[in-house]
Amino acid sequence: MSGDGADAPPLAVSGAAPPAARSAVVPRRPAITARVWAGILGLLAGAALVTVITLHPAPVDRGHRALVREALALLHGLGVPEWFGYAALEFTANIMMFVPLGFFAALLLPLGRAWLAALLGAGFSAAVEIAQLALLPERFASVLDVVANTTGTGVGVGLAVLLRVCVAARDRRLLREAGIPAAAPAAPPTPAPSRSN
Repeated sequence: MSGDGADAPPLAVSGAAPPAARSAVVPRRPAITARVWAGILGLLAGAALVTVITLHPAPVDRGHRALVREALALLHGLGVPEWFGYAALEFTANIMMFVPLGFFAALLLPLGRAWLAALLGAGFSAAVEIAQLALLPERFASVLDVVANTTGTGVGVGLAVLLRVCVAARDRRLLREAGIPAAAPAAPPTPAPSRSN
């Protein structure tokens, strides 16, 4: 019987992709990745901790110098050279304090510009020393602190770059093993032709 649609081909569902096309679809990456979230939270926490330590009105070792001397004596007993005294320990602590800042800041920047995090760390350290000099009479501003802090930031940047390179290499290997082509970089937009008057 004509007109009842019994012999008509089934209608295709709008927007449905064939099975082969669906299997080749690669999930889109989220707008904010886990790396960015880790960088934001880690940088905020690290900056807050450094600010509390460096801008406290009194030196952080006040009341704990005897404990520091005991720790140094223990280190010397374990084979640490005798020249590694209080000043060297303080310099090392200033390096280690800024390693997380460099690490998490480098996670937020493009890989090719991660070195900018070291400059940000140097600027932050210089600002802290200026604040100590101008506002905190019991604290001692020092250029050596800026050198140590910048060194620590650079170490953190290097660790972050190494981690990102290793993760990218692992991702490419996993995609290759799964037979999924790596996403090609987006082509730059073509400028519109100018209209002549």
